[in-house]
Amino acid sequence: MYMSTVVPGDRWSVGICEDVIVWEFASARELQAVTGGDAAVFRRLVDSCDVPAMVTILDFGGKIDRDTLTGWGDAGRIAVEGGIRRWAIVAEDANRQILEASLENDGLETLVTANRDKATAWARSR
Repeated sequence: MYMSTVVPGDRWSVGICEDVIVWEFASARELQAVTGGDAAVFRRLVDSCDVPAMVTILDFGGKIDRDTLTGWGDAGRIAVEGGIRRWAIVAEDANRQILEASLENDGLETLVTANRDKATAWARSR
């Protein structure tokens, strides 16, 4: 599987793999930085790529806070504006439940699961 890393952070990475943007976060703090204050990184990537889907992998244990959820709503809107139509999120139990209850964006299908393979297959299948 070919993965071209576009921009790495201290505890996150992003790349494009088979027409899907793949984000991986090792800390909630880095997640908040990219979806919040550093949203320009996200917007620039979405605007420069012609891909229909993205997968976000949350590879950390702590809970997502309210500010980060607000940033995720903004990320969903940026994704739709950039032509992304599907967003799969890989998260453990507590975060999965929070995200399932919080993510609503017109024009963006979402899947929240604990299984990376399922998320990736779903993102590519539509």
